[in-house]
Amino acid sequence: MGSISYAKTPGRTTDQELRAYLAENLHPGHRIVAQATRPTFSGGYGEWSRELFAAVDDGDGNVTCHVLLGASHSGDIVIKALHETMGPNENPDPPRRVLDALTPTSNRCALVFREMAREALQRKDAAKAMAGYTIEFDIALDYGGGWGKLTRFTVESMTRFTGPDGCGRFRAPAAWWMRNWVVVDGPAFAA
Repeated sequence: MGSISYAKTPGRTTDQELRAYLAENLHPGHRIVAQATRPTFSGGYGEWSRELFAAVDDGDGNVTCHVLLGASHSGDIVIKALHETMGPNENPDPPRRVLDALTPTSNRCALVFREMAREALQRKDAAKAMAGYTIEFDIALDYGGGWGKLTRFTVESMTRFTGPDGCGRFRAPAAWWMRNWVVVDGPAFAA
């Protein structure tokens, strides 16, 4: 599967470029029902930094999920357009509003995509409840700066961890809830 690249519009973010590309390339009669952009899961698509999920109505009442991957390099935007029926099944993480807007389908790839996306939502909901708990990842996260590789953290929020001993404050990796982790202690502090 290929991608397209072109000079980025000055002043536009990658998210704005993804939204504009989708709007400009919709088939006649199609309309966007719901959409959202977010960082890609770092263990997933490699060089892609952002993704857009869109529920698109085809004009006949069929609403399916379109996925755009995006990255900016040296003043260019690079976009890969995918569809749920193509099986973009590596850590799909569309928001609930996009999933809820989709209409029933019998396409096997789309069904797998949607099942994995619902699982991602359940994992995210579980992660939100972990504030104050200490968790341990099966694969160490490398924080450098003298911290090295760490597996155990206390969840402060969806975007922040602290060391389980209260030392250090760390930015949580994007979509950390999609990694393998277990609760080892908690709650350390009130959320």
